[in-house]
Amino acid sequence: AGPAIRVLDLDLGMIALISGRPGMYNQGLTADDVGPVGLAITEATVPGVEVLWVIHRNLDPPPPDTYGEYFHFDMTGISGLVADDATNPFDVDDLPPSSLRMVRQFRRGVVVWVGQVRCWEGRTRLIGPQSGYPCPACTATCARDPPGVCIPGPCADAEYRFEVGDVIQLLGQSPDFLEETAIHTETPVQTLYMAEGNNFVVRSVNIAPPTDLVCHTSINQSWDYIDGLYA
Repeated sequence: AGPAIRVLDLDLGMIALISGRPGMYNQGLTADDVGPVGLAITEATVPGVEVLWVIHRNLDPPPPDTYGEYFHFDMTGISGLVADDATNPFDVDDLPPSSLRMVRQFRRGVVVWVGQVRCWEGRTRLIGPQSGYPCPACTATCARDPPGVCIPGPCADAEYRFEVGDVIQLLGQSPDFLEETAIHTETPVQTLYMAEGNNFVVRSVNIAPPTDLVCHTSINQSWDYIDGLYA
């Protein structure tokens, strides 16, 4: 395996990849010792839930709907999305209990955001628009928290954060966000193969997983929960 550096252009959705090519250089060897090099990359495989719908029915219109502020998905086969002792912390009577989770958001196989979301189980009035029966397969909803639920909505600078087709890995649950409460624990995989022709060697590196956190993999016990954010 070898190191890799990725640069993501969020506006264009383009990915630039830099990976060190292994081999021997400037060692007084002949030109045939390394030879031609071939590169191949696999499609990304990301365990998680796929975002099926991003229209949110605003709780205090106008506007009647917001886009990409909330994401909705099918939670078939998923248990424990919301904690058993969860409550409804908002001044909205018909919202079910909700709880916080850490997530990784992938787009086109690349992680574009890691953060905290609030999740609700079941079909709720959060799924928009009001008319018809939107996204029949959607049985769960999440939104970034902070800012959480804003009335009136939308929250400032909160729209267009999620897109249909994004894949969300649901990680640890509040209050400690520990790995044992994560729903998705499998490692994403996208393999870059590097073949060195005359060496008869094929090397590979998995470029899908995000970099591990430097300081903490769970919430520090000394941190305080203030306005929906640990600090």
